[in-house]
Amino acid sequence: MWISEHTSPTALFVCRNRLQLGLSQPSLIIESEASGGSMKYVDFCLQARHKLFASYFCP
Repeated sequence: MWISEHTSPTALFVCRNRLQLGLSQPSLIIESEASGGSMKYVDFCLQARHKLFASYFCP
């Protein structure tokens, strides 16, 4: 199933993240730069009071 607010699957990943948040239960962020796209997803989770888990890997 493909759900999108846009006609092109490569357009605006931030909007896609908002849809994924609505379809998921808890969310897991593995690793992200401070300005990475995953941090936008974190913002959506916090605004929606969605369960959010994070993990950081440091070799």
